[in-house]
Amino acid sequence: MKLSTAIKSVCALLVFGMGLSSFAQEGNTISETLPKLQPVTNEAEYKPHMALLAGLSTPEGSYDTGGAYGIDVGFQPFIPLSLSAELSQAAYNADSGDDFKRTSLLAKVAYNFGGTIPVIKNSYVGLGGGMLIEDSGPSTTTYGGLMPNLGFDIPTFTIENKWVSLGATARYMITASNAPDVFDVNGVLKYWF
Repeated sequence: MKLSTAIKSVCALLVFGMGLSSFAQEGNTISETLPKLQPVTNEAEYKPHMALLAGLSTPEGSYDTGGAYGIDVGFQPFIPLSLSAELSQAAYNADSGDDFKRTSLLAKVAYNFGGTIPVIKNSYVGLGGGMLIEDSGPSTTTYGGLMPNLGFDIPTFTIENKWVSLGATARYMITASNAPDVFDVNGVLKYWF
């Protein structure tokens, strides 16, 4: 794991949080934009969902940007925290021939913002962690990884009275392997049960 990369990721999330906090104080109260932890009181507040992710993945170093795709399934056990599991994959090519494919199985937790400010009220900041399976041709290795992330899901239309949201997520995969850390930007299509 590269310490400078981890520090940059944490700093970016802190700057985002401080900016959100000062922005929230101008129009909304902090408690509206940054909801307090509370138990779910009815079935609808669990907000189960299934999402498809697709986008671009840019590794550090001399690797080319590649496509990334995945599936995410989750729910909200406590307001405003959500838990989810993600299975995703991306392939990376390098001029040196050190190509590899990474499959990630992650558990994720996210803090969901609230209030009435457009986009912010549908945004979240989170952290994922789990197992990375890296296939470099002759060998396959398994490592751990951490992934700070932020994103938004804007309800767009309904299918049989269930919301479908369109959004995006930006995240940075910090890996314990010798393979590069990776910055991803994904579009997210999410169905809310």
